[in-house]
Amino acid sequence: NDVIIDGCTAYNTKRWGGIIVFGAYSENRRSRNITIRNSTVYNVYGDGILEACVVDAIIENCVSHDVGNMPENRMGTPNGIWQYFTDNGTVRNCEAYNTHSPQHDGGGFDIDILNKNCTVEYCYAHDNDAYGVAVFAAFDPYLKRGTTVNSVVRYNLFYNNGRTAPTVGGDGCDQGDIYIFSWNNGDFDGVQIYNNTSVWQPVQDFAAIKAIDNKYVGTLPNFIRNNIIQSNQPILTNIGPGIELSNNLYFFTDDDKGNPPSWIYNGKVYNSLLTYNTESGEEWNSIYADPLFESGSVKLSAGSAATNAGTYIFDRGPRDYYKVAIPQGQFCDIGAAESYNLALNPGFDKGNRFPWSVWLLDGYAGVTSFERRSGSHSGFVGGGVATLSQEILELTPNTTYTASGYVLNESFPSGNVYFGVKDAGTDEVSVAIENTNDLWKFVSINFKTGPASNSALVYLYCKDVTTWSW
Repeated sequence: NDVIIDGCTAYNTKRWGGIIVFGAYSENRRSRNITIRNSTVYNVYGDGILEACVVDAIIENCVSHDVGNMPENRMGTPNGIWQYFTDNGTVRNCEAYNTHSPQHDGGGFDIDILNKNCTVEYCYAHDNDAYGVAVFAAFDPYLKRGTTVNSVVRYNLFYNNGRTAPTVGGDGCDQGDIYIFSWNNGDFDGVQIYNNTSVWQPVQDFAAIKAIDNKYVGTLPNFIRNNIIQSNQPILTNIGPGIELSNNLYFFTDDDKGNPPSWIYNGKVYNSLLTYNTESGEEWNSIYADPLFESGSVKLSAGSAATNAGTYIFDRGPRDYYKVAIPQGQFCDIGAAESYNLALNPGFDKGNRFPWSVWLLDGYAGVTSFERRSGSHSGFVGGGVATLSQEILELTPNTTYTASGYVLNESFPSGNVYFGVKDAGTDEVSVAIENTNDLWKFVSINFKTGPASNSALVYLYCKDVTTWSW
């Protein structure tokens, strides 16, 4: 009990694993309070990092790569970083790549059988033989139980996994990038897969998400929500009944070549997301669209259909994969990356307007606690010609951005307030907002910076004596 492995490197061995902590294979004699952190494993024959038969287990800030080098299955099938027969386990801020296996597995991360209350979050799995992450269940005759309970996979990035094809006795990319699988009468009570981004580029056409022939029991929620799946192969999902899907974004990168995307549900193939939703009742509010990733990352560009398109997840954690607080907009985004707010003091909750500026002719502008949508304060303009504005810095030239916010406009008898962007090296853009009838209205505009511009001015402008806006 009470073991910390910190700052270690394990490498170049034909032994089974790099760093492994085991407890007794008994409900009451497992190890407790085990932490592995800031450590690296590479060039080993079996698993990278494993905690097994543990209660209260953490693996964080670790890297596993080039593991599973055993040429044949002598005692098991390796994974990068995983936990087995573990209660209250967390794997976070870890990276797993170049994981190999002579047979099954060969994935980056794994919530394995007999686990309870285990989470994989903020991790990066790439270039592995098989999946990015898996959740497993199986009945154990010795312990006489087989339910994997309350598994959470959130805000992870999976890229370019599925590097090997299935062989006789081996699964490879057939397991998918996100793999939920049970055998030997195992079942699941609570599987939550949300806000992950999968860029799936397998060597053969297999689904990015695979969850078939599983049994779901108990009262905990089972769902797959708010995930981005971008694939270079047309089969996007292969799902069986029992787990709910919604608010996911899908994109097949080669759908312009006459080979349509497909979703498999309960054995039936659908070539339309709408038809799939209508007939199966799954994938409500899901989207088929290019996610519009920024160049060289999975962050969302302006205009992405994934922005503000996620559904609310209870106890979703405080941040995204890139450590950006969530949500930044009206709703959370789909995928592992939340669109980042470049505006400073965006909600005026500091109680002052810095770094916002005011320009007044005969009106008023500033910060008030009189009207507010949330928090303690809001910015306002009104009573004549007045502007509240902020210069947004550190923008990238020739790049599209989105400016958005909530506006409450009261005009008597009528009048508009203008939300806009100028001084970006391109034409000024704005939207006129009429009386919102005591309701906060969400407004959003896209703008593009010029070839030599790295800043823009965002503003709220009033020109009517009888108009007040917050």
